[in-house]
Amino acid sequence: MIKILWMSPVVLSNSNNSTGSWLYSMHKLLVESKKVCVVNMTIDWSRRTGGIKHIIMDDGTEEYILPNFVHLKRNKIPLFIYLKRIENIIKVINADIIHIWGVETYFSKLVFKLKLTIPTLLEIQGLKYEYADVYRGDLTLMDSLKLLSFKDLITLGKLSLFQKEKEFRKQGYCDKIAISTFKYISTQSQWVRDVIQLYSNGIIYQTKMSIRQEFLDASFWTYPQEPCPLFYFSASSAIPYKCVQTAFKALALVKLKYPNVRLKVAGQFNFVTRWNDSGYKKYLYLLLDKLKIKDSVDFLGNLTAEEIIDIQKKCVAVIQTSFIETYSLANAEALCLGTPLISTFAGAIPELGKDRESILFYQPGDYRICAARMIELIENPELADTLSRNAVSFNRHKHNPNDVLQCQLNIYHDIMNREHI
Repeated sequence: MIKILWMSPVVLSNSNNSTGSWLYSMHKLLVESKKVCVVNMTIDWSRRTGGIKHIIMDDGTEEYILPNFVHLKRNKIPLFIYLKRIENIIKVINADIIHIWGVETYFSKLVFKLKLTIPTLLEIQGLKYEYADVYRGDLTLMDSLKLLSFKDLITLGKLSLFQKEKEFRKQGYCDKIAISTFKYISTQSQWVRDVIQLYSNGIIYQTKMSIRQEFLDASFWTYPQEPCPLFYFSASSAIPYKCVQTAFKALALVKLKYPNVRLKVAGQFNFVTRWNDSGYKKYLYLLLDKLKIKDSVDFLGNLTAEEIIDIQKKCVAVIQTSFIETYSLANAEALCLGTPLISTFAGAIPELGKDRESILFYQPGDYRICAARMIELIENPELADTLSRNAVSFNRHKHNPNDVLQCQLNIYHDIMNREHI
């Protein structure tokens, strides 16, 4: 049995269905195969004090939970006392492979700081240098200046969109360095592989993304018989490159023809305005009033898998508005359920289906065409049914759990074989 030390951003022992992370389902597949022993080292983002917690889960998985360090060294590495504790834990674990999930945490720097000799696989989950190029989405320079809030002014712009964009570029530079230094790298889409091969001389693997079992076990979407047309939209939070305004503007146009249309919004949106809210969040809040759609949008918060399935089955389609996606688990799950998808042609999303065959695409920021696609599916249930059937066929095959598991096992075995040559 291979022992893998995961360095991941998720606390597996706190697993619940309200998170969109696919690492829970991937972990479950690996553990149930009985071919891999997973030990997870992670960060409790809500805990800033205390030591390193050691937990043994019901399935036997060991987990080491680090606090969210307030004081990191200038190179974003934990202080020496924690470094030594982490190093001792890694020695005790004695893993065959270290699998780092993403460059968003300091784990990718940690490996080189501690000069570990264990073969290490870096999984690419986000590419901030790519996000930086489209960070403000379709917001013009004048729009961005108008979004400067009181909070931005008293912090001298430290929380403005411009500063956030600058931080993404800075972090993106560090990401490029990390990518160039790892021997083994794994990606989830061809789009990401095409991007990182410009900076990497390492061995690049293709990971298959695991879908939550609830979506695979659920009955397929059928065209809803609701009294008013519903559409589903989700985003992790109000981030400009997610271009939430596209969904709002499109809804306003659809509402001209279908006054009772509604948009169901899932995610960490809290539109109770406060003085210290970001300018972009206030912009979205004011946009609801300006477009006169505030009463047509329902903010649902974080949802469990079962709740997402229940809502999507009542919706005509899922809307995706992002300017960039390295994969998009939410889209993949919707397509496996059979819910029609109206999506931007951006990043890796085109790898999930073909235009007008299993997905309806439009250009990022083009809210008029997004609205036209929404109206088209309201008026053409036959097209929606065709999209649904094709999406299920393609994505259930693409995300088959047995193939996902075997692909991941093959990656681990290949690294082991290369290290023993």
